Amino acid sequence: MTGLGPWHSERLIYRAVEPEDEPILLSMSSDPEAFSNSAPFLPQPRSKKSATQHRGWLEGALISAMMCLPPPTSASQDNTALNPIPVGLVHLHGSDARLAHHRHGDIGINVLRQYQGQGYGTEAIKWVLYWGFQYAGLHRIELGAFEYNPGAVKLYQRIGFVPEGKKRAWIWFNGRYWDLHIFSMLEHEWREKFGSE
Repeated sequence: MTGLGPWHSERLIYRAVEPEDEPILLSMSSDPEAFSNSAPFLPQPRSKKSATQHRGWLEGALISAMMCLPPPTSASQDNTALNPIPVGLVHLHGSDARLAHHRHGDIGINVLRQYQGQGYGTEAIKWVLYWGFQYAGLHRIELGAFEYNPGAVKLYQRIGFVPEGKKRAWIWFNGRYWDLHIFSMLEHEWREKFGSE
């Protein structure tokens, strides 16, 4: 797939989640809309400790990466590069060890509010699909979207995920129950759609 590699896509680079990223993790989980679109937990103010716990949970993923814009180069004479600019987080969790032989994975993504609507989420999902099928040897990758987030439902279908169904009245949010839409992509579907790019 042209333009993709283990640690980059067309506009983004991907790096490990580090302890110094905890303020960014806290910022994402403290944004009520972003939190409600990415987690089924009760929305509540988040603590610094929750960011440390989140980072610990991410360490158990097949891959978790900060999505970053390339670093700008310094205008100084030595032309040294500055740090990459984080725009979000993408992760791919595998199955429990007892289920690993089925070769399934589950994508999670969160883009910082100021970088939403610019295609970074689409690019990162395509990259993590590439990584999951090419490097991790997965057979099936899934993700979900809550009914109250119709933009995510449309995006996942546009990328090529196949709707598998929904869990009816699965999540209580903002005074009512909403469905959870389930999508997946199989390795051969990914190769047919993206293998020639």
